[in-house]
Amino acid sequence: MAIAKARENYIVKNPRLAAEIAQWDTATFLNKAKLTIKGAITNTAILLLGKSESEHYLAPAIARITWVLKNIKNEEKDYEHFECPFLLSIDKVFAKIRNLKYRYIKDGTLFPDEIDR
Repeated sequence: MAIAKARENYIVKNPRLAAEIAQWDTATFLNKAKLTIKGAITNTAILLLGKSESEHYLAPAIARITWVLKNIKNEEKDYEHFECPFLLSIDKVFAKIRNLKYRYIKDGTLFPDEIDR
């Protein structure tokens, strides 16, 4: 699934090559996208496309994103760990983030502006 999503994103980034990309086998695609080098798997390929059990190839690094929800007193209320493949996990992480609105009133107006924190 991660490789299929990578192909979709690569086609969006390179629409002029869409027909050619559809003809590439997986090895060719990974080489052209620079996720592998001459067929050799890179750390980037493991992080973006690899299964969670392939994390040990990156030791001593830890391939994990941890989301933590803290309250106003900086106490942890909830957490969740996300593992490889990050290409699929990143949308789940983003869904967890609460980006609250900050409202402020500019001088000379009564209407507040809203921006994300």
